[in-house]
Amino acid sequence: MPPEISPKAKTLATTGVILGVFLAAIESTAIATAMPTATTALGGIALIHYVFAAYSLATVSTITVWGRLIDIWGVRISYLIGCSIFLAGSALCGISQNVYHLIFFRLIQGMGAGAIFPIAMTTLSSIHTEFKRAKMQVYVSMVWAIASVIGPPVGAYVTQHLSWRWVFYLNLPAGLISIGLVESGLHSYLQGDDVQRRSFDRKGSALLVGAILALLAAIAVNKSGGLVVGIKGMLGLAALTAVLLVLFFRHIATSPNPFIPGHIVKNPFFIRAGASNFFMCMAMFGSFAFVPLFCQAGLGQSVAEAGHTLTLSMLGWVTSSSFAAQAYLRYPLKTLGRIGIFVMFLSFAYLAWRLTTITIWPFRLSMFTMGMGMGICFAPTLLGLQSVLARRDLGTGTATFQLLRNLGGLIGVTVMGTLLAMHWDRSVPLAGASTLASQSLVRQAMSKVFMTDAFITLAGLWSIWNLPHTPRPKDDTVILAAKV
Repeated sequence: MPPEISPKAKTLATTGVILGVFLAAIESTAIATAMPTATTALGGIALIHYVFAAYSLATVSTITVWGRLIDIWGVRISYLIGCSIFLAGSALCGISQNVYHLIFFRLIQGMGAGAIFPIAMTTLSSIHTEFKRAKMQVYVSMVWAIASVIGPPVGAYVTQHLSWRWVFYLNLPAGLISIGLVESGLHSYLQGDDVQRRSFDRKGSALLVGAILALLAAIAVNKSGGLVVGIKGMLGLAALTAVLLVLFFRHIATSPNPFIPGHIVKNPFFIRAGASNFFMCMAMFGSFAFVPLFCQAGLGQSVAEAGHTLTLSMLGWVTSSSFAAQAYLRYPLKTLGRIGIFVMFLSFAYLAWRLTTITIWPFRLSMFTMGMGMGICFAPTLLGLQSVLARRDLGTGTATFQLLRNLGGLIGVTVMGTLLAMHWDRSVPLAGASTLASQSLVRQAMSKVFMTDAFITLAGLWSIWNLPHTPRPKDDTVILAAKV
C-alpha cells in the first residue's frame, strides 16, 4: 500500500490541477478574441473556423484515451505528459508562420487539453475523501466560470497591446508552475499493483476514436452554418459511426482488457447519469452558442451587452454549483438532478413561450435560472459517478462521462444551428438588426430553438428520474489511501 498523502502534498497537487483547469478553460475563451487578428496576420482569415475545429476535434477524440492512460500510468505521470503536450502546442502556435502551421499546432494543443480535465477530476477524486470532493468541485466550477468571464477581455487586451502570439505564450509560465506543483505533491506516490498489470487496448481505442471522428465530421458545419459534407455525406458518416460503435461494443464485451471496461458502460448509474448530462449539455450549449447573436439581432443589444447576458448565466451556474456540492452531502442525488433539470426545462419553456415579446431583463433572468439548473446537477452527477466506480476505473469512467458531455454540446450546437437556419429569414442580417419587424422575425426563429431545448431537457429529466441510489458520503474521519 502506498503511503498516505500528506496535507501539504494534497494542497500542492490540488492547486496544480486546478491551475491546469483554469489554463484549459481560459484558452478556449481568450483565443476566440485573438483568432481573427491571428488568422488575418497569417493570411488565412477564411480558414479561421478550422483553427477552432482542430482544437475541439483533438480534445474530444483524445479524452477517453487519456482516461484509460490515467488508469494505466497513474495521475501524476499522465498529468505531466498531458500538460507538457498542451504547453508544447501552445509554444508552437505562438511561432506559427502561416495559418496551416497554426491549425496543425492547435491539433497538438488540443491533444494535451484533452488530458487536463479528466486527469484533474480523477486526481481530486483520488487524493480527497468523498466528503472533500464536493468542495473541490465548487472550486473547479468557480475557476471555470472566472476563466469564461475574463478570457475574452484578456485575449483582446493582450492582442491589442502585445501580440496575438502572446495569448499562447502566456500559458507557458502558468503551465510550468502547474506541472511543478503536481510533481511536488505526488512525486512520492507509487503505482498500484492493479495499475501495473494493465496494457493499453489499441484496437478498442482505435474503434472508439474512429467513431468519434466520424461523428464529428458528420455534424461539422462551415462558417455559413451548413453541413461541411452535405446531407449525403452526413448520412454516410453517421452510418460509419454506427458500424464502428457496434464493433467497439462487441470488442469490449470479449476483450480481457478492454479500452473501456464493460462493467462501466453497463453500470445503471453511468447510463442514466451519462444520458441526462448528454441531454443537458445538448440543450444548454446548443442555445448558448446563439444567445449573443439573438441579443444583438433580436434584442438590439451591443456585443458587450450580449456578453453580460452570458456572464449572468455563468453566475447562476457558479452560485448553484456551490449550493449543490454542499447539498450533495445531505440530500439524495436523484432529487438534486430532478430539481436542476426541471429548472432548466422551466427556463427553456418560458423563453419559447414569451420570446416574441420578452424584454432584456426577463430574458437575462431566464438565462440566470437556466445556468442555476445546470449547476444544480452538473457537479453532483460527476461526484455520484466517482462514488460508484472502483478506484482503478476512476480515470476511464470520468473521461467517458466528460466525453458524453462534450459530444452533447457539439451535437447541440449543430442541431440548433441547423434549426435556426431553417427558420431564419435570409433577408434579415445575422447581426445588427435594428427595426422592430426584423427583430420580430429573429425572435420567432430563436423561439423554435428554445422550444426544442425544452423537449431535450425533458429527455434529460426522464433519464435521471430513476437514477440509482448512491451511498451518503462519509465525513472526513474516513481517510482514503489513494493509489496514484
